[in-house]
Amino acid sequence: MSTPPALADTIRTHETPEGVRLRLRLAGPVVRACAWAIDLVIRLLLYALVVGIFAFFGGVGTALMLISFFLLEWFYPVVFEISGGATPGKRAMGLVVIHDNGTPVALPSSLIRNLLRGADFLPLLYAAGLLSMLVSRDFQRLGDLAAGTLVVYREREPERAELPWAVSVRPPAALSVGEQRELIEFAERSARLSPGRQVELAELLRGITGKQGDAAVCELHSYAQCLTPGALMRQEAFEQRHQSLWDTFSRQLDELERPRLRRRPEQGAGLPERYRRVCNHYALARERRYSPALVEQLHRLVLRGHQQLYTRRGAWMWRLLAFIANGFPRALRRQAGYFWFALFLLPALLIGVGCMLDEHLVYSVMGEAEVEQMESMYRPDNEHPGRTLERGAESDFSR
Repeated sequence: MSTPPALADTIRTHETPEGVRLRLRLAGPVVRACAWAIDLVIRLLLYALVVGIFAFFGGVGTALMLISFFLLEWFYPVVFEISGGATPGKRAMGLVVIHDNGTPVALPSSLIRNLLRGADFLPLLYAAGLLSMLVSRDFQRLGDLAAGTLVVYREREPERAELPWAVSVRPPAALSVGEQRELIEFAERSARLSPGRQVELAELLRGITGKQGDAAVCELHSYAQCLTPGALMRQEAFEQRHQSLWDTFSRQLDELERPRLRRRPEQGAGLPERYRRVCNHYALARERRYSPALVEQLHRLVLRGHQQLYTRRGAWMWRLLAFIANGFPRALRRQAGYFWFALFLLPALLIGVGCMLDEHLVYSVMGEAEVEQMESMYRPDNEHPGRTLERGAESDFSR
């Protein structure tokens, strides 16, 4: 499944100690809800399998069944997140859980974010978690805030775009290197743009091309065909000079991304030096405006290297205590109105509407004696609404 195009307000940037800005594409509530629904279906199937296995073992089977339910409910996401960064539902939607500094999620953080799902569920149907995501700049629910985690789109290997066919035509005016690269990028991305959008962008340069509509698009494609050989020669020379280093760095990352038990200490040798060199190449590729495919390829290598070098270790208990003592009260004060609405006013409104639709629903929240007292206080023949008929005005506290 392809990753949807990123919008400006869904991009989180993290600057590494090397001065490189990593782009993390945040996942919003809708796609995360879809991933949760997929995981729910998988868990329900597992629950049914557990029931089918242990239903014939009497009391011992019931005990094992309850233990299995507990483990599935609370540790199903933890196992998948620490092994690959995502549950099957998140993986199907192209998502991954990471720390807010771009490093892979570790066991302590995964435990914290998933054990706090009970708080996110309050008062019902994950209302607190959804509200927290909507008011958070990074779409973090309460568990994410406590664990310092983010849910982002998984980086995919970029594909090189092919220029649409056109007759090579030299541009009528001298263009800077940046302007030449922009023309080539327009041609490379044309296949992903609608015809109307292509025309809209091409007509911005009507003063240069002197054409409108589809003719303007074809003219820019012709300019790109003429400019591509020189630009490709510069980029190809850059790639040929450093490709061996990128391949070595990628293979080393593949080894380090294996499960911890299968790693060897010598696999990390030379990683910091290679990482710094790849960071420099990434900065050069962006400055020289090389093709988006090359820039994305280097960005992905830098992100993977950053995740291996700066993975959080230890001190998770202190982070949890700091969040309970400081982070959560501060977030609650900052968003107090939203939380009080979700915890008190919204449930009261839902219960009121439910009681209006079904008068018997009130007995699920109030006792029979309390209901009779309320009816007595607001009967039409009561001369003093809000006061029971058995209690006179002389018993009021104000008198």
